[in-house]
Amino acid sequence: MGRLTLSLIVKNEEKYLKGCLDSVMGIVDEIILVDTGSTDRTKEIAARYEAKIFDYEWKNDFASARNFALSKTTCDWILYLDADERLSKESIAEVKMVVATDKRLGVNCIVKSTDQRTQNTHSIYYPRLFKYHKAIRFEGKVHEQITQSLFKNGFRIVNSKILINHLGYDIDIEGKKEKAQRNLSILLNEYSELNSDYIAFQLGNTYNTLEDYENAKEFYLKVIDSKNLNRHYVAIAASSLAYISLNEKNFQEAEKYIEKSLTINNHSSYSNLIAAKISFGLNNSEEAIKYSLKSLEVSKSQINSEALSIQINREEVIYFGLMISYLSKNELFFDRFWLELKHEIRNHMNYDKTISYLQQFLSGKKPVTFSYSTFKSIYNNFNSLFILKLLSQLKDIDFRIELFENMENDFSDDNIKKELAKVYSEKGLVEKAIDIFEQRGKENLDASELLYLLSFYLKSGNSEPVNNIIEIIEEKYKAYPQILERIAPLKKRL
Repeated sequence: MGRLTLSLIVKNEEKYLKGCLDSVMGIVDEIILVDTGSTDRTKEIAARYEAKIFDYEWKNDFASARNFALSKTTCDWILYLDADERLSKESIAEVKMVVATDKRLGVNCIVKSTDQRTQNTHSIYYPRLFKYHKAIRFEGKVHEQITQSLFKNGFRIVNSKILINHLGYDIDIEGKKEKAQRNLSILLNEYSELNSDYIAFQLGNTYNTLEDYENAKEFYLKVIDSKNLNRHYVAIAASSLAYISLNEKNFQEAEKYIEKSLTINNHSSYSNLIAAKISFGLNNSEEAIKYSLKSLEVSKSQINSEALSIQINREEVIYFGLMISYLSKNELFFDRFWLELKHEIRNHMNYDKTISYLQQFLSGKKPVTFSYSTFKSIYNNFNSLFILKLLSQLKDIDFRIELFENMENDFSDDNIKKELAKVYSEKGLVEKAIDIFEQRGKENLDASELLYLLSFYLKSGNSEPVNNIIEIIEEKYKAYPQILERIAPLKKRL
């Protein structure tokens, strides 16, 4: 029976460390913990588990710290984790079975992250368990890699069902941006030295997290035709480009990128949902439904055993399928998505109210016993677009105004502001509609909002700002002929 080392590098991890160490108790023979400058209770917690604690001066290089930790091991096998990761209980028997062998192996484990805000999961196979050999070295100052070193030293890499749950996504958007900003300068320096496709991919992801989409596109474009990068990373880069183009309303460009992504890996609920949204933007409801169904089908299955997988929460897929089926009046597929919804949310606390409210909204009526607090409890990130679409078609304008005004106060969502502006205009309160968009600043509005604002000015009889709005649209969307076509007739009249 081989002996197993848990290898960790940490800094100020008192929040997570105990859970990590508890998850491997009874399976590891030693804990090597390298501390890079903790000022909290991290070392105190580690000492309770009889960890061998080593101090290491941080050099802006994760691989260097990992390799220092490797140098301290005395066991036959290495399992390396981060403090915010946990080995699943179901995986303990398989780890023991691997460690009992004497083969020169690197064992791919499933590292699964869940975004607590969206409930989307990101899973990747990666060799976190391997036979110890002094020649094995990590490479990469950020997002350090060990695969190439294992191959170079004659290791065989095999897949397993060993699951490692990563809690690092359980932070707010600002926390994610802080992490990304911390890594950015290290990645840029390393890219300038190595010009690596893998680092370019990580730079694309980093800029994407920072919402710097111009730079994100620049680095994703560097790798979408790469012959050296893992093809699943290429697929993610292409789908990320598609998502950015989709948000820019450049549907033709988005379609090109998502086709490339799906050619590489069509077993991704994330990429198929993006494809559905792109098809919907191109007014192809039939294709949008097809991709939504594929996304739903994939979301029921396990991770693609080849490599990388991003899986969308099933509710998001179902609600999008409901919306496009409803708008395209496709009763057959609407009924199918409706059954999927009832099955998916059957254990939710507000199941009965959700179904009741949706049914009444679908009939164009205000719910008989409407409660705003109940409505607030069923409205979420997954169903927001569908519910807003249903609300926008209710016959009771005064109810819509009251509801959207309450929602504007409680939810930070520009789509709610847009719907409120539209219903103000419908009621004849055009100045209030204009004020909603002007408060946000014309430069912050998307194409549809600018077009609505244009129509509000014309409806109010105030043509003075119209030319300014046209100039903004022409400058901001000069690469998008489908948007410029919308203002061409108006320009002729002016």
